[in-house]
Amino acid sequence: MNRSTTLNRLESATLPGDLSPLARGNKWCVIVFALAAIAFAMPVAENCRLAPKYSAAEDFKSYYAFSYVLRHTPGKIYEPKEILSTVHSLFPESNTPLAFPPPIQVLPTTLPLVVPFSLWPSDSVVAFWSVLTALAAAAATFLLARQYKFSVLGTSFLMLAAALSGPYHSLIRLGEPGPLGVLCLAGIFFCLKNKRPYAAAVLLAALTLKPHWILPLSAFLFGARRYKTIGLFVAICAGIAVLSLVLFGTQTWSDYIPLSKLLTDNPWMFGIQQAVSASAQIYRFFPQIPYRQIAIVGGGIYALSLLALVWLGNRVRNQEEWLELGILSVFPIGIACSFYYTPYDMFLLLPTVAVLFSNGNWRRISTADKWIVGVSLAMLMNPLYHLLIGKVVTEHKAVINPFYVGTWCIAVALAKIVLRRRMTEKNSDTLAQCN
Repeated sequence: MNRSTTLNRLESATLPGDLSPLARGNKWCVIVFALAAIAFAMPVAENCRLAPKYSAAEDFKSYYAFSYVLRHTPGKIYEPKEILSTVHSLFPESNTPLAFPPPIQVLPTTLPLVVPFSLWPSDSVVAFWSVLTALAAAAATFLLARQYKFSVLGTSFLMLAAALSGPYHSLIRLGEPGPLGVLCLAGIFFCLKNKRPYAAAVLLAALTLKPHWILPLSAFLFGARRYKTIGLFVAICAGIAVLSLVLFGTQTWSDYIPLSKLLTDNPWMFGIQQAVSASAQIYRFFPQIPYRQIAIVGGGIYALSLLALVWLGNRVRNQEEWLELGILSVFPIGIACSFYYTPYDMFLLLPTVAVLFSNGNWRRISTADKWIVGVSLAMLMNPLYHLLIGKVVTEHKAVINPFYVGTWCIAVALAKIVLRRRMTEKNSDTLAQCN
């Protein structure tokens, strides 16, 4: 075959209207990307439509009010009634049913990170925040797909799956900062993969607003001996804590400690009925036991899971794809053994899904594990998952939370995969000698 014939065939393969595989693939990419864009925009449009007259992004309004009170009267930030009154003052249309606003759980050491929440004018902040978080979710999905070498068509399908997932829609409708957290995670993995430990540490510190997001990953990185990242991360956290002490004084701690005791005595105030955690599941089994005692047991389970992740990080630290092995195990184990997670936090499994379907990893999994992981992910990420929460988990008060079972199924299946096989041909001893 001469050169001119080859060029003619390539040109003809991309002509408009051609039905060749290449052309059909391009058409599918455009269609799927368009559907993903529409799906990403749907909850944003809903928030913008409801914001002027009805309740929308209620959790974000609580964060906004918390930041507003912190800037003007910091001595009242840990008073739930003060936060709720500020919410209704700034957002008269708000109809939040919460007796205990989510930001109240923010640790005093991370208060400076909350200040930027109220810098945007309140009359348009819901629309701004909804657009920002939706763009963050789309950007995080795209970065993960490109980092793990998805094809263009594969990237479009991953973005469509993320946009249609129930957790994404709940995050946007509630105004939670979860999409920004996933974007930070994508940046962390990119920096670690490209040997930029200090940039990864900065992004990791940005997530301290939600400690349960980063503790499992930090434990794994410590076990993997990524001391540069962990060292700078600890230093930045210490700096933020000192800044908080200088700006807001020690009174915040004095107010926070009795508030945390109130939480453990009244778990319904922070949504224990929907939580996906070891403590919440134990509480479902034994509601007659004081939650304070259950919290101690749950904390012990969480501590053991962190130790397991340290051990796992140490086990895979010399493998070429140590980070991918960590992503497959960190978030499923972290959620399954967590002290507190909510169903919409399942969006944090997006990096795990990206790694699972990259580099032929899915094809290497046994049929039984494929069924276990596939069914569990379908339940956790399906577009109508809020109906399952409302009817089965909350209204009928099911003894076993199906979301908790799903996270355990994924955690066990993927942990088994990580421990039983190597993702590279080189073993750890050879890599250690080369290094």
